[in-house]
Amino acid sequence: GPLRDLLHDTLLASGAASGDWLEPRAVERLVRQHVTGRGNHGRALWSLLVLEQWARAYLGHRGAVDEVQTDLVQYKTPNAVQPAEVMAADVGHVICGS
Repeated sequence: GPLRDLLHDTLLASGAASGDWLEPRAVERLVRQHVTGRGNHGRALWSLLVLEQWARAYLGHRGAVDEVQTDLVQYKTPNAVQPAEVMAADVGHVICGS
């Protein structure tokens, strides 16, 4: 589709900002299956594109993840859904469990 180049240039880039959180081989598999028609991973890939763009815009560099996580924990409410839980529901095993 029209987003094929964007998927490759963004999610599969060696310097992807979300590289600390995502398993690159799993992301590559999702992209490959979607592009070849062996899977319909549009929603998951869109979520990953948004995550990557957010990370580039607001984290600026991969090392900023710890700072953001500290801020998120500080403002967590008891009934809040954690971002990792939301993403895990969308993309399954792509999120690293660390």
